[in-house]
Amino acid sequence: MIVCENRILIYCPNWLGDSIMSMPAIQAFSRSNQNTKIGVITTPSLFSLWKMQPCVHDILPFQNTAKELLKTVASIKQYAPAKIFIMPNSFRSAIIPFLANVPQRIGFRGHFRSLLLTKTIEPEKNINVHQSMEYYALFNIPPDRRQNELPILKIPETEMLFAQTNIPSGKINFAIIPGAARGPAKRWPITYFIQLVNKLYKVFSCNIILLGSANEYNLCYEIQKNATGEVVNLAGKTSIKQLAAILSQCHIVVCNDSGGMHLAAAVGAKVVAIYGITNPAQTGPLGKGHVVITAEGFIHDRKVPRFSSIAEKALHSITPEKVFNIIERLVG
Repeated sequence: MIVCENRILIYCPNWLGDSIMSMPAIQAFSRSNQNTKIGVITTPSLFSLWKMQPCVHDILPFQNTAKELLKTVASIKQYAPAKIFIMPNSFRSAIIPFLANVPQRIGFRGHFRSLLLTKTIEPEKNINVHQSMEYYALFNIPPDRRQNELPILKIPETEMLFAQTNIPSGKINFAIIPGAARGPAKRWPITYFIQLVNKLYKVFSCNIILLGSANEYNLCYEIQKNATGEVVNLAGKTSIKQLAAILSQCHIVVCNDSGGMHLAAAVGAKVVAIYGITNPAQTGPLGKGHVVITAEGFIHDRKVPRFSSIAEKALHSITPEKVFNIIERLVG
C-alpha cells in the first residue's frame, strides 16, 4: 500500500457530545502539524458537524453494516494515510483500519484489540480527568501543552440567518433541550421542564425555544402544549448546523447531559445542565460560566446505564425551584 506521509486519519466517536469533546485535542495536534492533512471517519449524521471544524480537510463515511464496513475499508485504502488515531474503544473501530492495512494504528488498550493496533495507549483511570483530556494522550501531546480550550466551530452565514429568522428578537432567549440520546437515565422529568418553562415565562417574559432530534419531538410537544405562553418548537426541524446557530443566539440553555449540551457550550452559550448521577468532572460542558446540577447523596460515574431506577430517582430529586433559582442568579 502506497501511503501519503503528510496525511492522517482520525476515527471519530459516534456520538455528538463525544465528537465535540474530542475537538480540542485535534486542534492542538493540528497546530503542531500544520503541514499534515487531517481526515476523519464519522457517521453520516455527524458530517455537518465536522464540516464546521476548520482543522478537518476530508470526511470519510462509515455506517454500521457489513457492506458499508467493506466500503469504509476501501475508502481508507484510497485515502492512503500514514497513520490513523482511533478514538472509540470498540473492537470494530480497530478492525477496519487493520483490514485497510494502515501502517500506524494508534488507539486505547482494551476490548481484545491490542493485536490490531501498532501502538496502544493506556486509558485514563483518574475519574476526575475530563474526557476531552484523554484524547490528548492519544496524539502524544505532553501534559504541559494540554489546554482547557473550546472546540472551534465555524457556523455558515446561511444558518445564522435561519436562527435569526426563527427566534423572536428583543427578549431574553432561553433554549430548552429536554432529551438525551442515552435515554431515561439522563432525562430530567418532563413535568419538571414544564414547571420550569412556566416559571421562566412568569418572571422574565422571555423567548423559549424547544430543541431536540426528531425522536424527541414528542417530549418538546408535551412542554409546548402545557406552556402558559407561546414557545417555538424546533425539535426535529433543524440540521446540526442550524442547531448550532440557534444555540449561539441563546442567553441560557437548560438541558440534560447530552450532545446538545456540548454543542451549546461549544458555540458560546451559557449552559445549565442537569446531571443526576453522571460525573461532570469527566463529561461536563467545556468552557467557563456553565452550571452543572448534580443530585446529592448519590455516587456519580461516567458510565450510566440506559435504564436505571437510581439515576431516575436522582434526577427527580433536583427540583424545578432549584434550577430556576440558579437561572435567576445567572440572568441577574
